[in-house]
Amino acid sequence: MKYLFISLVFFVFIAVTPVTAFAAQASFFGPIVPEMCKACPCGFGGVMQLIQNVMNIMISLSIIVATIIIAWGGALYIFSSANPESRSTANKMLINAAIGIMIVLSAWLIVDFVMKTLYGGQFGPWNTILTGTGDDCIQKRDTQPLADTIRPVTGGGGGGGGGGTPGSMTHAQAAAILQAAGIGVSSSGNCSDKSNPRCTSLDGMHEATVRQAVAVKENCNCTVQVTGGTETGHSSGHTNGYKIDISLSNEVNTFLQGLRSGGSRSNGDPIYIDKCGNSYTRESDHWDIEVRNGVCSPLR
Repeated sequence: MKYLFISLVFFVFIAVTPVTAFAAQASFFGPIVPEMCKACPCGFGGVMQLIQNVMNIMISLSIIVATIIIAWGGALYIFSSANPESRSTANKMLINAAIGIMIVLSAWLIVDFVMKTLYGGQFGPWNTILTGTGDDCIQKRDTQPLADTIRPVTGGGGGGGGGGTPGSMTHAQAAAILQAAGIGVSSSGNCSDKSNPRCTSLDGMHEATVRQAVAVKENCNCTVQVTGGTETGHSSGHTNGYKIDISLSNEVNTFLQGLRSGGSRSNGDPIYIDKCGNSYTRESDHWDIEVRNGVCSPLR
């Protein structure tokens, strides 16, 4: 009966080990505090990344402790063949360690299955759900001196044209700055409608965000193409005008990857930080630039 139970434990342990293939995609030994939270107060995305880092470390420690216990129990089992009491203790250590690992890895698999069932999408590491949305930093509201907001009332006909909310730009204004710097704007729908996810809209973009794209081009001395802005379908960082996407290229990739490393998102996307604290995340088909600390030039 005892050997049957041990065999069952071993079989179940082997059955759940594929979970480590999913867990291997996460960084278990990185810093606890996300790099972006050192440059600005953590937003929702930053807090979720912090929670994920803590869970990763707890899983890492549990596996390390279980490995040590298994090694100790195995040694005790081998060198205590003449002592039934020691062999019994070794058996308990091995079984408890195996059960502990199974609980940890099975919990990972169960949570992954439940999260994917509730949220839908592709099957993969469930920790990408925690940090896929939300801002890494708490938004810094732009302020404007009172004197700059007071304009004289002029007589005569003709209405004045408002410039939108303070710190924001219209699509035409942002596009003009980019065009003057030789930066193009593209979209799959060849449009600029903010409510259409197939468009690329710059409406509501912060000027610092637009000019940071220009700073990248000037410092990189390479071609820069904007592929994403404030259109629907992005996180609130995009919607509020703090983020802009640019396309990948060998020159842009080499330049931005030369910045200080900011770690990575839970899905493995690497993050780079300029000297001002703005972040540059390399996603699968574009660079996600988040400007929270004003225009930074030079970047290094």
